[in-house]
Amino acid sequence: MVTEKALRFGRESHLVGVLTMPDGAATTARTAAIFLNAGLINHLGPHRLHVRLARHLAGLGIPCLRFDFSGIGESANATQRDTASQVLDVGDAIDRLLADSVAQKFVLFGICAGAVHGYQAAVADERVSGVLLLDGYLYPTWKTKPLFYLKKITNKASVAAFARRAFRSLVGKKDSAGSGGAVLDYSTGTIPADDYAKGLASLERRGAWVAQVITGSYPYLYCYQNQFNERFSSYGFGKQITTDYLPGADHTFMTRALQDQVTELIGQKMLAARDR
Repeated sequence: MVTEKALRFGRESHLVGVLTMPDGAATTARTAAIFLNAGLINHLGPHRLHVRLARHLAGLGIPCLRFDFSGIGESANATQRDTASQVLDVGDAIDRLLADSVAQKFVLFGICAGAVHGYQAAVADERVSGVLLLDGYLYPTWKTKPLFYLKKITNKASVAAFARRAFRSLVGKKDSAGSGGAVLDYSTGTIPADDYAKGLASLERRGAWVAQVITGSYPYLYCYQNQFNERFSSYGFGKQITTDYLPGADHTFMTRALQDQVTELIGQKMLAARDR
């Protein structure tokens, strides 16, 4: 069993979130998880994934806060809102959990844009002891594009779709699926690989850990096991920086089976972090 309560907090009392606590928790936990918005989706998460994860982790004894950034969901805009406001919002969330003696250490969880903001906040705030990045920054190697096209031409469905588009082009009909064929828009932006690596190295030096989880939604950017390790091999990252590639998963974990898979994975990582 778990208990949940709504919180209002922040430098202007403008942020709203839900705190999920282990049932009967009477002492300060070692580690709590903070869930960040996936783009403009509110604190429920895509397909209520954040709700399910928070309740699962609380059942394992890990308190969780899922909240909305300034101007998203139930949270109001801060007076001074800029590109760094999400980092300030994360700091406000940590301040509140510390003030309420919820936990001593904090792990950030984010999908897509939430992963980008989680990484930025982790680098900026030394109170963050770990970060879970789902489909955050993605960096191809020289192998990525050839492997992507090889998989396309050896996949019967892809070949059939190409043939249909080619036929429609020849007869002057537009593809009903739209141009480009992209199912998802990778719109979170990026930073130079060297800058990303420097941020990861700074987290590693202070003892924080980073768990990257990458789905199969962006095969033109990431399409094989060990891609991250090959791309960043020259930086000599240790065991605190991990990557799990889930090629069969979609970006928002739409099905129950995929949610089961990622829930189990995140639970294992959080328990390992709690026990460090």
